[in-house]
Amino acid sequence: MLLRDDPDRLISYGELADWAGVPERSVRKWVADGDGPPAIGLGRYRRFRVGDVIAWFDTRYVGAA
Repeated sequence: MLLRDDPDRLISYGELADWAGVPERSVRKWVADGDGPPAIGLGRYRRFRVGDVIAWFDTRYVGAA
């Protein structure tokens, strides 16, 4: 899945979890704690813009200590 091809595409919690290689509950916790990528509210659903997720990923680099 090449999500970088469309930065405006909306993805679900499950798609983000698959992309990041983490359980969906981790993504939900990140968002609930305010530590995740910005979510878009569509009624009772939350979606993520691919471009926002990529920008958020870029802030997650861990440097050598």
